[in-house]
Amino acid sequence: MNFRTLIIIFSVALGLGQDIDWSDSPSSITAMDIYCDTENISIYVDGQLAGVSPLSGPIQVAPGWHLVSYFPPRVKLKDSFTTNTRFVRDIVKLARQNVLVEQGETVKVVISYRTVEAEAKNYQKNLTSENW
Repeated sequence: MNFRTLIIIFSVALGLGQDIDWSDSPSSITAMDIYCDTENISIYVDGQLAGVSPLSGPIQVAPGWHLVSYFPPRVKLKDSFTTNTRFVRDIVKLARQNVLVEQGETVKVVISYRTVEAEAKNYQKNLTSENW
């Protein structure tokens, strides 16, 4: 094959090549940047330990809904109606946050351990007064 034939083949291939539409390509990473008001608190994302506060940077996740919590997934509560079980179940619910992350977005998530602690004390006080 001579040089002239090679140039003709290359020119035809270049002319028939497809243009790539980069507008449909995924954008930057999809992540959650989680901030906590208290240090040394374990933070779980979808039941997996993401780290201990303060986290060093964003947590990369798939697009969609995610559960951010202070409690590990093994915290299972029975549906009995004792005051203590009800109290613990409601506190666990307070410490969980559902977060929607869109494709290519980095969502800032702020979780307040101190607020949950204060609400737990107030909730316990209300439960105790209800029993009277």
